[in-house]
Amino acid sequence: PLVATKGKYVARSTLNLRASASPRGERLGSVETGSTFQALGRTGDGKWILVGQDGVGVGYVSSAYVYRA
Repeated sequence: PLVATKGKYVARSTLNLRASASPRGERLGSVETGSTFQALGRTGDGKWILVGQDGVGVGYVSSAYVYRA
């Protein structure tokens, strides 16, 4: 289950944007180093963040490589 998360985050390195909260999830694209993005949620274990665009979830990135803006 997702935990609601609000706020902006910055990618520490270029991250794979995944269709599911797993390193095996289909790669949908990437978030470039230094890019700021909106977070909509976080997995219960805190390992993945749901990236939002215009209020809609577009994919997941690993939380290990981001920090709050």
